[in-house]
Amino acid sequence: MVQLESVQLLRSRFIQPAAAASDIDPPTRYELTPFDGMMRIALYQKRILFFERGDSRMDFAAVVAALEESLRWVLVSFRPLCGRMVVDQDLSSGLWIDCSGETSVQFAEAQTAARLEDLGDFEPSEFCDSLVEIGCSPKYPWDPKLPLLFVQVTRFGCGGISLGIAFSHQTMDGVSAWNFMKSWAERARSRGTSPLPRVSCYAYKSPMLSERQLEETARMGGFALGMATKNTIKPKLGVKKFKATREAIRALKTSLPSFSSFELVCADYWRRMVASAVEAGILNADECYFVILVNCRGRIASMPDSYFGNGITGTRVRANVCELLGGGGICNAARAIHEGIAGLRDVEGSVLVINKFVEELARNGAEIPAHKPGQSVLVVSSPRHPIFECDFGFGRPVGVTFGTNDLDDSKLYLFPAADGNGMDVTVCMRVEALDKFV
Repeated sequence: MVQLESVQLLRSRFIQPAAAASDIDPPTRYELTPFDGMMRIALYQKRILFFERGDSRMDFAAVVAALEESLRWVLVSFRPLCGRMVVDQDLSSGLWIDCSGETSVQFAEAQTAARLEDLGDFEPSEFCDSLVEIGCSPKYPWDPKLPLLFVQVTRFGCGGISLGIAFSHQTMDGVSAWNFMKSWAERARSRGTSPLPRVSCYAYKSPMLSERQLEETARMGGFALGMATKNTIKPKLGVKKFKATREAIRALKTSLPSFSSFELVCADYWRRMVASAVEAGILNADECYFVILVNCRGRIASMPDSYFGNGITGTRVRANVCELLGGGGICNAARAIHEGIAGLRDVEGSVLVINKFVEELARNGAEIPAHKPGQSVLVVSSPRHPIFECDFGFGRPVGVTFGTNDLDDSKLYLFPAADGNGMDVTVCMRVEALDKFV
């Protein structure tokens, strides 16, 4: 693997949205919602795309110019990304984005002598982190001077490039981020002729629930308000990337046709991760959990498919460890996941509960309380994200990765495969458990 210092920053500047003609002045303030509040203490997210550019006739200067110009125009639709995050002193008042000043995002260009082939399967690494450099490690409470979006385009020694973004998770989720990237790519590829996308920014209207309703929703969802405690365990983690091919998924569906591909892949890796934690002597509990993130766009009237912001909630399912690891374990896991997703009815109530829970964590300077090691698996990202549709005019991406700051114990990452053959699955666990993973 190439070394971190092999990336050289060439130039960095602030980019403002284009002055698009409009009869309506853009808002100068965006009030964030409980969905965004759930991410109050979440770290900046990094996503990096890699392009070979084997047959591209554009030199690097032309690539940078095209990306910069198309970015200015797509930011007209995604204007909140140009603002700055404000954290009210009274946490119950929430978060908001200030767009009253000279709004901008940070755009950088860099170069490296490394070759794309040096990066193997594009697993997250310190080197990949340097492909979208923030210059600091921002944490809550957020600095009001900090851009909400950082962009970096890097030229590789082989002629390939990477395009990385680092974004405030309070501002948008993965669905919004990839919608932004796809819209930017369409604008760049069409050389400015594609129409600007219409998006609905933070239009969600939250219901009012009593304390009793919040407590009942918390009980049903498995959240305990008042449990905010400091988590000081920092285990040594390992990362491995696997592929769930169409053929492998088809084989699972042949024996278990009632479940979706997503449910079966999650069930298979949940069972295998629990088995490795047990074999490594890390997990000795009777029960284990699986946490699924659910996109609420289309589930709520004020949250259409074009909704920009955070629109994700979570549901947690449980299983008996012996039943998960015994005969029929994958069926038991898939059934639990299926019923958890199907049973997620009180979406808005669950969001208010989680938001209140995170406010409590932030107020106490705490982190998300951990289960016993290896007991709870979280799946993030989605094989449905339009990652490989992001052609900026110099070919489709050949790979994608994410930041190491997002790595955590017992975490599962799903991305569409670059070759279209199923899903890429990244497993992050304690090294002693990952050594047992089969």
